[in-house]
Order: sequence, then structure tokens, then C-alpha cells
Amino acid sequence: MFTHFSHSSQFNRILLIQFGKIRDTTRTLPIINILQTRFPRAKIAWLATQEMIDFANSYNIVNHLMLAKPGWYKRLSEINTLRKRLRSFSPDLCLDLQGDVASGLAMKLSGCRKRISISGARNRFFGKPKSVQQPEHLLEKRLLLLETLDVAGASIDYELPEIGTERRVVDWLARELGLESAPFAMLGVAVQSNSSYWEIDRYVQVAEHLRCNLGLPTVVTWQSAGERRIADKIVAESGGMAILTPALSAIQFAALARRSSIYVGGDNDFLHVAAAVGTPCIGIFCDENSRFDTPQCNNFQYVQAQSGVTRQNRRGTYAGNDPIRIDNYTYDVIRVCNACDDILRPEPLHEEGHHDVQPRTTQRADSRKIIEIR
Repeated sequence: MFTHFSHSSQFNRILLIQFGKIRDTTRTLPIINILQTRFPRAKIAWLATQEMIDFANSYNIVNHLMLAKPGWYKRLSEINTLRKRLRSFSPDLCLDLQGDVASGLAMKLSGCRKRISISGARNRFFGKPKSVQQPEHLLEKRLLLLETLDVAGASIDYELPEIGTERRVVDWLARELGLESAPFAMLGVAVQSNSSYWEIDRYVQVAEHLRCNLGLPTVVTWQSAGERRIADKIVAESGGMAILTPALSAIQFAALARRSSIYVGGDNDFLHVAAAVGTPCIGIFCDENSRFDTPQCNNFQYVQAQSGVTRQNRRGTYAGNDPIRIDNYTYDVIRVCNACDDILRPEPLHEEGHHDVQPRTTQRADSRKIIEIR
């Protein structure tokens, strides 16, 4: 709810600038939902990458989507083209959620006078957007931007709605995986960087815990070819407790995640999508800085784990002669399994050996309703 709500400032056309991947789309959802509630008559445009546009367009998140081609700021022709498109939209409010040189240039090209940037730095080449003091968490930084718009204290709501395409896809996936009616869990492999790597044996032990202690078969998801190879090994070593999914688009994954009892995985796009659709999630973060970018929603916990290898140096080789084995290997697995128990069993069990999974509740009963506190 809003702690204060002033009607002194109204905007008709709002431009959001945020580049990146699908995870960046879900990170921006709370801001969009707040803006749509605070300014219900405003048209919102989003300057984003092609991957983000494909995902956002499927869910009809904003009124307009504008493409920022890779390296557009390096070519004068692309700069002029984008300038015309931005000025044809004629925004009266521009929010830079990226905070780098490219987004600063895009703000300047928009011709908008009311410009607010997540970056605390002021750049004399790209104007002087109003800057704000920066907290540690990324979402908190973005919410702080909205305080200048009299939208302080707004509740955080991802609210990624279910669409018809999802419902058609999930029936096919359930038949393919043999999960038409049974509850199941999802494991997400994440090897996008060395710092987000978690060893195969650990995933296998988590799958065993989900099956033996919580009665949930495990579906293993992957995105890249490298993740597919690790997912294959997890399934092979699980002794039939895990099933491999086919290649899934983000929309297909969202459809399957809605039916899942829990999602456990590293920091990748799928983790953020699962959190956005309201699935209980356990995020496994091997990089300490990742905790500043965790989804801030109900039914989400993160475990600050340790990677099984050292970080790579700039040449791509290990800092030492051999990868370092982490001493608290078993401790990490126990922490993840305990987090699964906590999120699926919020109340203590009175009967020994009873393993029923608690039903998942919706993230917010009425997320669109905002009550003004005077």
C-alpha cells in the first residue's frame, strides 16, 4: 500500500529503458505494475532487447515495445532511427532502469524533460537526469526512483498472468513427462558463469530428498547446451528420481512452473520466471553479489552456497593448480534441503512419516487494489 499518494503529478506517456535478458523483464514487472496503478491512464513504452520483447509481448505487459538493437549506440544511422521513434512516442516521463552509457544516451534522445535514472552518476554528455541515493538491492534501487513520483511504500507485485498459450503447452508437457496429475518438483541447472556452478552430486542429493522425504518426483530443466550436458548426468545418476525436460522456451517453462510444487535452481532466467509466476523457489547462489538481485516476492528463499571450483581468472584458467574442493559440501546440501522443507511445510507435522505437500497459495489476493492511507 502507498504511505502517501499525491495527485499533483500525472503523466500520459511513460518511457522505460531496460536492456538485458528475460530475467531483466521479470525484474521490471514490479515497477510496471506500480506505474500502471499509480497512473492508470498513462501509456507505457519499453525500450528493450529482442529477447525481452518476445517475452513481454506474449504477456501484453506494456502498451508499446521498442527494439534496441545490439550495439545501436555505435552506429549513427541506428541512433538517428531510435531518436525518431522515441520522439514520436513523445514521453513526458522517462525512467532509466539500466543506468549505463547506452541508457543515458537513449534518455537524451527521447527529448523528455522529466528524466530519472537509477545511476547515481551525472554525465555531462547525456544531460543531468535526477539521481537518487543507491541502496544495495537492485529492486530497492528501482523502487527508490518512484519516491520522486509520490509512489513511496508501494507493495511489490510481479504478477505475471497466465495466458492461453501456456495452458495449451502445459497439457502437452505433462503428457510427455508423465505428470498429468501428480505433483512434482523442478531442479534448474545454472552454469552461466563459474560463480553460479553447483556440482552434479549436490543436485542429485536434492532430488533424492524431494522424492524420498517430500514424495515429489523431480523434473530437471536447462537452457544452454552446457546445462543440458549436466542435466543429463543428474538424471542418469538420480536412479530414476529425476526426469529431463525437452528444450523449453521461457513461455513453456512458465507454464510448467505454474504446476510445479517447488523450483530449486541456480541464478538464471528460469529462476526469475518461476518466482514471477508465484512458484515457491529456492535460489542457490554461489556468488555473494547475487544476493543483491534475488526476486523479492512471497515463497522465495535463497541459499548462499559455495561453488565446487575456484573462480577463473581473465585468461579462463583456474587461479590454482587444481580446483579447490569446498569443505562444507554436505552442509550446502543440507541447507538447500532444509529450505525445501521450510517452504513446503510451513507448519510442523504431527504425524511421523506424513509427507503431504502443502498447497501453494496465490502470491497476492488482490494485487491491483491499492488503498490510500491519509
